[in-house]
Formats: sequence, structure tokens, C-alpha cells
Amino acid sequence: MASGAEVLRKIKEQIREVDPKEVHDRDSNGNGTRPPVIVDVREQHEFEESHLPGAIHVPRGHLESRIEGAVSDRSQPVVLYCASGNRSAFAAQTMTDLLGYEDVASMRGGITLWKDRGYEVEVPRALTGEQRERYSRHLLIPEIGLEGQLKLLDAKVLLLGAGGLGDIGEHFPDTDEAWRDADSMELLRTVVARVGEAGYGIEHVDATVMLERPKLAPHREAMRTAVAGALGVEPARVTVRATTTDGLGFTGRREGAACHAVALLRRPG
Repeated sequence: MASGAEVLRKIKEQIREVDPKEVHDRDSNGNGTRPPVIVDVREQHEFEESHLPGAIHVPRGHLESRIEGAVSDRSQPVVLYCASGNRSAFAAQTMTDLLGYEDVASMRGGITLWKDRGYEVEVPRALTGEQRERYSRHLLIPEIGLEGQLKLLDAKVLLLGAGGLGDIGEHFPDTDEAWRDADSMELLRTVVARVGEAGYGIEHVDATVMLERPKLAPHREAMRTAVAGALGVEPARVTVRATTTDGLGFTGRREGAACHAVALLRRPG
């Protein structure tokens, strides 16, 4: 019977491995070629410590059930990585041989070698202990998880302008320490209360999120439900759309995301 090391060696002979420099240069040169989707197959706590810029997280143990939601196009170039290049090698074989993806590679040496080369990594935000307790059920839902919950916390739907109440800086100035690291859903609930005090009710909110990746389709209904809950309306009164800018601007370069929202208010009577 073959040893674990022998199995790994055979797997690496069958898949394509790429050097971290190739991944770094291909993703940053902007030379017109189709950039790969970078997938981190490590565990959640490893991803939370640091990851490659723009990487999406699909743990190796959930690869078969979740990768289609993250990368639906099987012709899309994909680069997988882990800590040292072993788990990603097994994952690359699974995606190629069992799931039918056409252009999959494993990054040699993983994030360890990436860091040794001096390349940039992202250190993601983490939930506070209070937030982890409050959103514990969300974190257990595969379609939301930590990444989805952080997006929900950042999803500010502004109703102040529609109610003629000024802008957000007047109500939550960034110079006030009371609002530092505030939960944006709590800010939204506060705004809803102030709009209500002004005599308005919420008829409908339509929000369009603009970003290249990750795909929001797996998170859209959860976002819609969470926003509706904060607004105090049924989900049917909230629309969440997603689009890209086809590579244009800072969203197209995957340097950030943007959101446009329109709110329809009504005054009873």
C-alpha cells in the first residue's frame, strides 16, 4: 500500500503547479489575459489570520459542495493554495478529475512561500466577541459564514436623504469615538428610528452592489433578509442586486466595492 507521501507525489505529477511569482505577476500586470480566481482551501481560522489579496475562501473539506457557488464557469482559470501546497494539490485533482474544471493549478509552496517572497497578504477584519455571539447562527450557515456576515455589517442603506434629514456624517460623525467600529446594522436601525420620528415609513429599498468577486448570488437572500430585519419590513420590500463594472474603475480592479441604494418612503395619511 502506498504511503501518504507517495500518494501526494503522484498527485503532484498529475496536476499543474505554478510558482507564487507567476500568480503574483499574472494577477497584477493587467496585461489583458483572463486573471485567475484565487481560492484559499485552508481552514477558516487560517484564512482569518491572513490570505492572498482578492482570494475567496472554500475550505478543502467543503470543496465539492461549495466551489460551484464560488466559481460557476468551469473554463475560468483557477489557482488553489493552502499553507504549503499539499491540500491544494489534492483539491486541484478533485476539481479537474471529478468536477470537470478545465484550467486549475495548485500554487507551489502555498501562502508560506508567498510570504517568504515578500508578497502582500490581506489580514481580514474579525468579528468582536460580542458580534460572534450575536451572529453565531449566521456564521454556521455555509452561504453566509464570516465573509458574508462582514459584508452584511458593511451594507449601509441610507434613508436619511430620502427623509430630508441630512447626510450620515451629520448623525454619525467620524470624529466621534462613540461611532468607531460601530455595527452598521445598528446604525441602520438608528436611522430607521429617526426616519420614523420624522413621520415616514419605509415602502421599498432597492440596493445594487458593484464588485468583481466574490459572487454575491449565494449571499443575496441572506443579505436581503438581514437588511429587511433591520428596516423592520418584510423581505419583499427589499431588493438586493449585484453587478460588475467589467474591469473598469477601482471595483473592476478589485480594490473595493460600491453600492447604490434608492429608498422609497411614505408619509402615512
